[in-house]
Amino acid sequence: MPNRPSGTRESRVFCHICLQIARVFATALSDECFVTLGSTEQVLSGCGVHFTFLLRLTGPTWREDGLKKKEISLLKPKNRTYLRAFLNDSLYPPLELVKKDTVPNHVGLGRVLDADWIDHATLRCWYERCRQDHGRECDAPRYMQGLAPAKPSLLVDTRTNCLVSARLGVSYIALSYVWGQVDCFKTKKSMLAKLKLPNSLSRKHISQHIPTTIRDAIRITSILGERYLWVDSLCIVQDEDDSRQGQLNQMCAIYSHASITLIAVDGANCQYGLRGFKGVTKPRRLEQEVVSIGDGDRCVEHIFPLDCSSSAPYYQRGWTFQEQVFSKRRIYFEKESVRWECSCSRWYEDLEFGDRLDRSNVRVWQTSFSKFYPCLNSYSEMVQELSNLNFTYKEDVLQACAGLTSALSRNFVGGFVSGLPELFSTSHCYGNHGKSAPEGLIQDDLTLLKHQTLCPAGLGLVGTVK
Repeated sequence: MPNRPSGTRESRVFCHICLQIARVFATALSDECFVTLGSTEQVLSGCGVHFTFLLRLTGPTWREDGLKKKEISLLKPKNRTYLRAFLNDSLYPPLELVKKDTVPNHVGLGRVLDADWIDHATLRCWYERCRQDHGRECDAPRYMQGLAPAKPSLLVDTRTNCLVSARLGVSYIALSYVWGQVDCFKTKKSMLAKLKLPNSLSRKHISQHIPTTIRDAIRITSILGERYLWVDSLCIVQDEDDSRQGQLNQMCAIYSHASITLIAVDGANCQYGLRGFKGVTKPRRLEQEVVSIGDGDRCVEHIFPLDCSSSAPYYQRGWTFQEQVFSKRRIYFEKESVRWECSCSRWYEDLEFGDRLDRSNVRVWQTSFSKFYPCLNSYSEMVQELSNLNFTYKEDVLQACAGLTSALSRNFVGGFVSGLPELFSTSHCYGNHGKSAPEGLIQDDLTLLKHQTLCPAGLGLVGTVK
């Protein structure tokens, strides 16, 4: 590894590279800035101030890797606050200048976070700001007009720590999570009366069987100022078939009418928990990339990629896809951090307030629900997405698709027949299915005809719709 160049105050003042980096970060929001700093050998010589900042991009073995003559460039995109570095045709993750509260009008937006704990006030502030500033656009998004009112049978009362019968129109938070390969406590007919007794959920013989993620969600509901929580394993009586089916038929409505949905991405199963709330949950284990670039200036790497893509188990499940798409406000617990999404904004724990304008598929799909005309492209994308996801029971894909068609029925005149828009011919909608898909129908033709509203032809197959 090369020796780190010395960094005297004089070299900091006159270093051409340091001045270039500062200029990129100071570029106006509406402008784009692209600069080439020079070859790796030039950039990593002479000044120690930017050495650590750029060495993390090249790696310590840059000489051996043949990068000496390769150029390092920086880009600040238009209408973005972050900086991206290019080296050897590789694009590195976005870097944000850390805000200095002691400097008036400082251009930085990045935040250095506590590795163990989330600031409770951040989540409450997001929720309050959304309710105050966004109004009906987030309280009652247009896509909800295609859904019947939510009628959950039961809710968790976080004040009395028990199940209660849900009153129509009451405000509640919902939890979206994966059960995983562990036992998950489920409400059954034989225990329902006991679970409705005050403090029943906090009694040891019951609470020790409730998964950590659900116990944490109960406590976080109170932190957010709400009283009631809806979670499937507790609020659906699992061995009461008619009631259970009725609640499953309402899943889209239940999530769309929730004031907020807590989305538990971290962890492979429901025992991982919603970590990082001091005095409430386990500490998190956040690893944040922070590098110095000068006199007290630092920058941080974005915790979330620009497209928020992830291979976590949560994103591979069919039901959780539906729960995301229909939730009007979402708090993601992901990468040991938290982020917010609603109809109007995306906010991140590692950034000062300000909407990051990157793409969100959930928002794109919700926008398509809200249009006054049918959008076949969006519907086709959602069908393809569903066909790639996992369901514990293959026939559940029909139920999930029914929720999508219910929400879109106001846009597609004539509604849907077996999941296909009556407005268009079958050949226009799904002209070609992937060759890998022909393993057989999930349900026989009679069952499909019985359900009527259900699924596009491609979703009746095991495989991918193309």
